[in-house]
Amino acid sequence: MATRERIGRALADIAGRPRAVRFEEIAQIVNQIRTLGGIPIVERPTTHGYQYTIGSKIIRVCKHNPGDSHVKKAYVEDFLDAMVELGFYVVEEE
Repeated sequence: MATRERIGRALADIAGRPRAVRFEEIAQIVNQIRTLGGIPIVERPTTHGYQYTIGSKIIRVCKHNPGDSHVKKAYVEDFLDAMVELGFYVVEEE
């Protein structure tokens, strides 16, 4: 079972390499949040990816990146911003 600390570590790892994140990593974090319970999660397929509704946040992740299996940096940053707002990730000040 996932814990908030474990999810936070996974998010920190992703934040350190936003251009090298695969869709499966984001899907795994969403599934870990689902195991915590108490937070409604709706997952809907779209033409090129998925739309996640986690609590009150809508997050779109496009996994269509021709010639590459990585998610574009903008989608990773949007996902991380939503995780900050939901309290799963705290941005470390340098």
